[in-house]
Amino acid sequence: MFLAHGGPINTPEDVKVILANTDAHGFVGASSLERMAVESSLTALTQEFKSLEI
Repeated sequence: MFLAHGGPINTPEDVKVILANTDAHGFVGASSLERMAVESSLTALTQEFKSLEI
């Protein structure tokens, strides 16, 4: 299982591009989600990430 993490991956849209163009099976948000909470509701952001399909 391959997971994407870090670097320029900051939004659900970024993850969507990664999942569409690589063999990654998912995304590990880790501390990047903490930074995003300031910009957007953490709950809404998490729901967006969870709605992405591989």
